[in-house]
Amino acid sequence: MYGRAIRLDRERARVALDTLARRLGLSLLETAGGMIEVANAAMLRALRLVSVQRGYDLRDFTLIAYGGAGPVHAGALAVAAGIARVLVPAHSGAFSALGCLVSPLRYDAVRTYRGRLEAWEAKPAENRLRELQEQCVAPLTAEGIAADRISVQWSADLRYSGQNYEIDVAWRDTPEALRGEFEARHRQLYGYATGESVECVNLRVVARVPDVAVALSPFEPSGTPGVIGEQRAHFAGVGEVVLPRYDRAALAPGATVAGPALIEDEWSTTLVYPGQRCTADRLGNLIIEITQSRMR
Repeated sequence: MYGRAIRLDRERARVALDTLARRLGLSLLETAGGMIEVANAAMLRALRLVSVQRGYDLRDFTLIAYGGAGPVHAGALAVAAGIARVLVPAHSGAFSALGCLVSPLRYDAVRTYRGRLEAWEAKPAENRLRELQEQCVAPLTAEGIAADRISVQWSADLRYSGQNYEIDVAWRDTPEALRGEFEARHRQLYGYATGESVECVNLRVVARVPDVAVALSPFEPSGTPGVIGEQRAHFAGVGEVVLPRYDRAALAPGATVAGPALIEDEWSTTLVYPGQRCTADRLGNLIIEITQSRMR
């Protein structure tokens, strides 16, 4: 941990776990495995909250695993969610901080605006949207950003009259088109559309500079290639195995590691589960492929 400067005390971990194991009437191995399953279940619920419950099929996506421990759990989460590929970014331990640096500049504004689409008047709504647009664009131009580099999006929060929640949909010029956008999104999220009265609750504007990007340099491997050590582990349905350990910094682009295996760097640990295969790309990312048989 922390560039291998901090070492875990195996005996203290065993003593702490033993107290819980005796309380539950389980072995140390069963207790440790149960803790991992509970953690994975919590992460899977969070994953589905931002995907399946928003109308997206997880099988269409790649799972990005970041943080110090995220890449330890990602292979198991991918199997449970039916995801075929995991990507562990080169800077996974500082991925959120990197995201703050490379994300597009953006300003958002929202204003309450109530009205039923059956009695919709586009001009007053568009006037409010232009005011919000000016509010969002002004700080960007004040920073010296040319107007032609700024992308602006209008949208509206719509709902069936009397509902407790709204859906943010892209702005359209006519009430008929707005209803069409709303009902298409409602079907995607909830599987149905009722044809009832639709009302607007809020107007939204986003102004962003999409071409602000940081070019990432190709990865240059260093360190000792090949296996640098071993680690015992236990996998449900497989039993106890000896994991070969690899230094992530030494994995050249195109290098592959067959699971089960551990890939370590200064800030995180990646666990390649049995039956999975990991490949390093030219930017230092790790791509883990999940076999179809493991997802059934």
